[in-house]
Amino acid sequence: MKLRKLLGVVSGLALVASSFAGHSNASMLVSGKGVSRVQDIARSMIPNRIVINGREAIADEINVKFRGYNFSVSGGKLTSPEPQAVRDLGCKIVGSNASIGWHTVKLPSGGSVVDMVQKFKARPDVEFAEPNYVVRIFNDPSPVKPLDDLYPLQYAYSYIHQDLIWNYYRGANNTGHNLIAVVDTGIDLTHPKFLGRIAAVANFTPALSAQDDHGHGTHCSGIAAAESSIGGSGTVGDSWNARIVAAKVLDSTGAGLGSWVSNGITFAANMGAQVISLSLGGYYYDAIEASAVQYAIDHDCLVCAAAGNDGQFDLPVYPAGYPGVLSVASSNYGHQLSFFSNWGDMVSVSAPGEEIWSTWPLQFQAPIPGYNNLSGTSMATPLVAGALVNLRAAFPSIPAKRWIQYAERSATPEGWTHFGAFDAWKTFLYAISDIDIPCIATNLLGTVDPTSKQSDLITKDGSFYAIYGTDTPLGSTTLTQMNVPAGNLNTPVGEMDLHMVITANYPVTVNLRAWNFGTQQYDNITSVLTHSGGAWLDTLIPLPNPANYMDNQGRLQLLVRANSAVRKGYPPLAFRIDVMGVRDHYTVCPNSVCGP
Repeated sequence: MKLRKLLGVVSGLALVASSFAGHSNASMLVSGKGVSRVQDIARSMIPNRIVINGREAIADEINVKFRGYNFSVSGGKLTSPEPQAVRDLGCKIVGSNASIGWHTVKLPSGGSVVDMVQKFKARPDVEFAEPNYVVRIFNDPSPVKPLDDLYPLQYAYSYIHQDLIWNYYRGANNTGHNLIAVVDTGIDLTHPKFLGRIAAVANFTPALSAQDDHGHGTHCSGIAAAESSIGGSGTVGDSWNARIVAAKVLDSTGAGLGSWVSNGITFAANMGAQVISLSLGGYYYDAIEASAVQYAIDHDCLVCAAAGNDGQFDLPVYPAGYPGVLSVASSNYGHQLSFFSNWGDMVSVSAPGEEIWSTWPLQFQAPIPGYNNLSGTSMATPLVAGALVNLRAAFPSIPAKRWIQYAERSATPEGWTHFGAFDAWKTFLYAISDIDIPCIATNLLGTVDPTSKQSDLITKDGSFYAIYGTDTPLGSTTLTQMNVPAGNLNTPVGEMDLHMVITANYPVTVNLRAWNFGTQQYDNITSVLTHSGGAWLDTLIPLPNPANYMDNQGRLQLLVRANSAVRKGYPPLAFRIDVMGVRDHYTVCPNSVCGP
């Protein structure tokens, strides 16, 4: 059985989780974090899009279902007076579906989709509200091949499956979440592949400007973020729409000082770079450089650094060797370790670094004017960094440290680095399988009084009472949903987590059961004893085969039952159940999805 995404529902004391592929009429409660604007490469009739936690939506519309609103529609347009909620919030209904009672609401100029969803949902006259999401056909993931004329020479992107990522994300444009810093020899400020793409430059060397007088920095910048034009010329980068923070910290000979490098790193962090690419280093620990790297990490920068080109095993290299840095070795066409690359358990991952074509300063000679091919861990590093800034732009709420974990845990073991070969596609799959589903305001509030609500209780051993939630729909219920766009990623579910907080004014034993659709009965999952201060219920649901607990629509049904020693004549038992989150884990990257 396959699962597209998970939906959390609380009804009475029964908790139901369900999934929907594509747009649904279920309610979406969206976190205020992780909103970014996107620009699709292809032409579309859907303008002005944003990304909310990785899913595309219209920037100025939401969908709302009102409670108790009687309306009439003619030709898809509302002919009745607009609801009070729409007028109060300065919005306008621009479309209505009489069959299901949903309306598309245009937001006022400058209105935030996330804020408006929350404002509508907070009103008693609103049943559901959610962003107006973009839905796509379910194509099998297949490589995207840029039409830039030198792209056929760039084998590295297919090796890390970046061409599969381009089906979904090419780097969100004009957001605060797509900045990559290349701290190097500078950048060719006049190169057509960077025009309009350079967010900030700084020169920390004695040179007159940040203009690249060596070539190395321009080459690394192009690997990470050279733009792609339909039918254009030249090479492409990982993240076609990323903006570049270029810090010149090395001179025309490729040498620099620790103070220069440190200044470049902190400059990148202060400019808000999500990823910093460091294709430089040495074999000695430098305290000022270490401080700068830690400063960047503390500012949520993902730092990638080259492992070095001396063919040594487990030789400490810095900045690659500082804590929290993703270090990168080089591999070749044959998926083997490059002869020059440092390697060993001290290196995090590997990526292609031989014969890498990329941009080159226009003032220098090159095999193709403006383009050159180089080899080194210096080339492998921006390849990884560019892929990660692309993913960070798509999922801006995920912190840098988790992205490093995703890149490491999803790497393909190859025997010469600690984790293996970096794979952008597997990193993407790992990330979407680990996104917490927020169940904000999903709770139950209620009381059970043994003297007046005997129908709610069943006597156990003469003094204990079992509270049956399926027979007691107490308090308010909220429907929440979190969808992550994954194309046709109908990957098998590996496991699921449920996170709940249960509080009561008496000690309560809470039993969690899951409905087995094969045996048509509830199976016991776990139990937890609560107290008046509350108790966490964290559990995996259930192993070894979660698919047995989903119907053909991907719905998971859970039953929460509480037992308490509440006797007749005692004060009522008051309880509260807060579902803090549900998280599903995919089987990462089956061959049928990932390809070779």
